[in-house]
Amino acid sequence: MLSPPSLPDIAPGSGMVILPASAMTLSAEDLRVRLVMAVDSDEDVVIDARETGLVGQAVLQLLVAASRAAHEAGKAFSIIHSDAELSGRLVALGLADAIEIHAEEEG
Repeated sequence: MLSPPSLPDIAPGSGMVILPASAMTLSAEDLRVRLVMAVDSDEDVVIDARETGLVGQAVLQLLVAASRAAHEAGKAFSIIHSDAELSGRLVALGLADAIEIHAEEEG
């Protein structure tokens, strides 16, 4: 049986979540827990996608749900260091307006 890939540890109370390199169904449950903790934190929710190459539908659904939950809680929600594939996938699925995305940044 496959084990879900472990996600990097984030400081308790942080609104930062780092997506794994392969953000597929196998990692979705662990990611869901981290997104809930980020929305419940005192900070805006920031998703770092710099290491992410693949993003599955289950993870996209979690990101949209977390974005809505963050906005309902009066917090900003954004994805930083997104590559063209993730951005293009959100646009193709009509989800680009649901999530604020910042493309790869130099530096």
